Amino acid sequence: MKKSFFAVVCIVLTTLTSCESETSHEWDEESRISEYVNWIDGVVCRQMVDNLDFLFQASAYRDSLLCGGDTEAVIKRQFSNPHLMPPQFNEVGEISGFKTVAEHFISHNGISLEEDGSVWVALGKMQRSWDAYEQPAEEYCQWSVSRENGVYTLTGGMIHNGTFQEFFTMSNFLGLNFTTSIAEVLVTTDFDNNRQEVKQTLRYHFNGDLMAVAAGCEDSDRLQRPDAMISLEGVAGHNAKEYIEGIPVFGAPYFTQGVLSATLANGKATSWRIVIDYAQGGYNYVALE
Repeated sequence: MKKSFFAVVCIVLTTLTSCESETSHEWDEESRISEYVNWIDGVVCRQMVDNLDFLFQASAYRDSLLCGGDTEAVIKRQFSNPHLMPPQFNEVGEISGFKTVAEHFISHNGISLEEDGSVWVALGKMQRSWDAYEQPAEEYCQWSVSRENGVYTLTGGMIHNGTFQEFFTMSNFLGLNFTTSIAEVLVTTDFDNNRQEVKQTLRYHFNGDLMAVAAGCEDSDRLQRPDAMISLEGVAGHNAKEYIEGIPVFGAPYFTQGVLSATLANGKATSWRIVIDYAQGGYNYVALE
């Protein structure tokens, strides 16, 4: 039964690759817009949440370390995926690095992210899985989270990539603020014996803007992604994936509140404005002259 489950996971992972698909087809307007929505929601915004999770878990680990708490519980919750490199530690035992899409190295000003005045910085480096045409072998990014009066500010930019896609996206945060609350996720600790636990994670409430700058696909049968100006108004979500023995199961929606609006230039005389109302589900779009 476990082998069957892992086989299904592998199939899901291999099908989540839109840009590098070998299937040739014409991109009609509806298909193109739908793919843009999946890119903005599923790659840029969800991976933003995933990256924030790792930074906040690194802070939680440090908090536990300093107060004699259960640091192992932090490791099991966020870093147990066997397909990810385990976290790196500095000379005083704090988590100093983690890897999601990019390998990140952490620095901070000695204040927990649970407290005002904190500033945590992540420097990221990504090595390409593909020999992408006219693109560098490595890409770098830097982003930081600071807190004042209970409100966090996200600055800098992140590297985003789907499931080992050939082309990447860089996001630039333009006055993006958020607060946090607690959400619950289901974790299967023993798949064969159906043992599950409910654990807590952070839910993020975003307001502000970012720009997604995408490297496009060169072949005519692949989707060329435009740059996107994205505005988040009360958008709230968390990593809602179920974890089975440390392995994430993709597909669960992250966001259930707020409105995302994005303006995309399609390379012609017009551009598109996409609106996702997460509370209502679905999306709509209009063409702008």
